[in-house]
Amino acid sequence: MTRIAFVARPSRPLPDKGEWTFITLPARVHKRLGGDRARIPIAVHIGKAIFRTSAMPYAGTHQFMFNAQMRDASGKKAGDTFRIVIERDMRKRTVSVPPDLKRALAAAGLTKTFAAYAPSHRKAFVDAVTEAKRPETRITRIAGCLAMVREGKKRS
Repeated sequence: MTRIAFVARPSRPLPDKGEWTFITLPARVHKRLGGDRARIPIAVHIGKAIFRTSAMPYAGTHQFMFNAQMRDASGKKAGDTFRIVIERDMRKRTVSVPPDLKRALAAAGLTKTFAAYAPSHRKAFVDAVTEAKRPETRITRIAGCLAMVREGKKRS
């Protein structure tokens, strides 16, 4: 797929509600990506860094989260204007499950159920576990993950 360059201007639709920052795709970019009403997996090139994410349908076009990693890599924030390059990301989405979570899922008989979740949902569970700072928090989060998977709930 072709890389598409455009000038981006991140925005914060809810400035008093945390750091949620988005980039809305211009109509010509949306069209070149083959935009429709579905999620579009994209690779975002900011300087030398490449980020894999998804553009979600929004107001007749698509937008994607301009997260902290992207803001840090670019040195840009909401309201700044800068050049960005994106392309449709055709690579298979994979999520590396840490050994302790993998063992807990197996012991609970939930490995196949967990594997059936979309990569974004598996990643949300994995991130919740791996972002724990204390071992006891990690254990609690693994237990919570098992309970949610057992109930068919998703974490996003």
